[in-house]
Amino acid sequence: MAGAESLPLCYTLPDVKLFLPTRVPFSYLASFSAALLVIELVEGTPVLLAITAQAFLLVAGVAFNLCGGLAYASGAFVFFSAVLSLGLGVVLKALLGEPLQSNLIAPQKTLLVYLAGMGSVLIAALVSTRLRRARGLLEGIDLSRQVVSTGLGCLLIATVTPLLLPEALLGTFLQFNSAFVSVAILLMVYQTTRASGGKRTFHPVALASWAYVTTYYGILHFSKQGLFAPSVAWAIAAIAGGYRTSLSRLLVLGAVVAVAVSLLTPYSQLARNYAGRDDERQQAIELLTHPLETRAMYQEQSKINYELGVDYHWFDEPQGLLDRLTMVPIDDALIASTDSLRPGSPYALWTYVINIVPRFLFPDKPLFRWGNLYAHDIGVLADNDESTGISFTPFADGYHTAQWLGVTLYLGVMMCVMFLVCDSVGGSIQRSPWGLMYLLYFAHAAPEGMLEQTMYSISNLTAALVGAALIARYVAPVIGNFLFVERPTAAPGDLQPYNPYST
Repeated sequence: MAGAESLPLCYTLPDVKLFLPTRVPFSYLASFSAALLVIELVEGTPVLLAITAQAFLLVAGVAFNLCGGLAYASGAFVFFSAVLSLGLGVVLKALLGEPLQSNLIAPQKTLLVYLAGMGSVLIAALVSTRLRRARGLLEGIDLSRQVVSTGLGCLLIATVTPLLLPEALLGTFLQFNSAFVSVAILLMVYQTTRASGGKRTFHPVALASWAYVTTYYGILHFSKQGLFAPSVAWAIAAIAGGYRTSLSRLLVLGAVVAVAVSLLTPYSQLARNYAGRDDERQQAIELLTHPLETRAMYQEQSKINYELGVDYHWFDEPQGLLDRLTMVPIDDALIASTDSLRPGSPYALWTYVINIVPRFLFPDKPLFRWGNLYAHDIGVLADNDESTGISFTPFADGYHTAQWLGVTLYLGVMMCVMFLVCDSVGGSIQRSPWGLMYLLYFAHAAPEGMLEQTMYSISNLTAALVGAALIARYVAPVIGNFLFVERPTAAPGDLQPYNPYST
């Protein structure tokens, strides 16, 4: 047959270059939002409610582009806040054929609070982007010539120092300790990816850091953040470094991630019920070694909670981890209680400032658990439960503490300060990896850190990042070189400027 010999025997899927977007074309966002609006109206969502939801997404898109996208800490906050507070839930509701108002107490009020809060974030972005430094303070600290010894030193600091410190200083150090492990993963993966031209991300030191956090904090202490944060850090650093991979490998990796999430989320939820018991390790091993049975138990428990109304939920049927990737139902309950029962107090905002002071400098500093108190207000905790932490968005927290003034003025000012400090310190990930620490933090905290995260970000987190950068530059390489003599890799000038849209 003519030309048959020219046909390929197999088809190889093309390589894909991953990148962290710095902007979203507004025309694409508007078209997507318009399509969602039509679907919501067909499914029975009231017109005003549907318009409010789409207005929130459009305002978030403008703020994201203004901040510089995921290249900056402020853009990371906008992205994760928008997606994990409302955006993902809106899309899933549309796919499930459910109107937005179902299973909510005050849907219109809640979404108006969200819209006002995102409007305040947009104004904060307008101000902060005009005042932030052109280059981040840490961008001048380059570790590309000693990245292995630095990563190894950071890992040793994180694992050995807690064993040597006196108890009086241990609590303060542990607040900063995660920065060293995160730097080890982020720095190693980022530099490995860039030095290899996007061909590989693996390095043994990064793997050791990943295994330490995943095992110690995730598996042994039943923390979802401990289970998933190291993998998220690896992914963020690889994407920021311009990782290239085949589409087939990307699909396989996506399937592996989906399976891991579906099995490890039930483990962390059920295993924590045994925390503090004499047999907690045995029970954890039993749950971990029988993942399918553990998942079935978790699904049954979720179904019972849905039927009994124990948990606030937005979807008609349990959706597993997706139930916890949207903040609307828990925020809705808090916003409704603010109007129907009692509002909070602006005093909570001042306590966030007080929490900046380390406990070793303020031994009698009171312990504030506002998330726990708010959870009691909406009735999701037992009366004698004074320790469980429940998360709310900054929007709901601002409204509960000072109503519309809280979600506009107070929230806007606090966000502006946070954006200004974080962007000016970390700079752009297009030029250095230090801003990745903020991206990693906001991936978890932006949608559920309340307004407390603003003070934590500009104080503890920034201090931890600056301290880790200085120690990584001057101390960690010395420690690492005791065990490893490193041959210099690429010099700063040898690395081409990172362009996520280049081919």
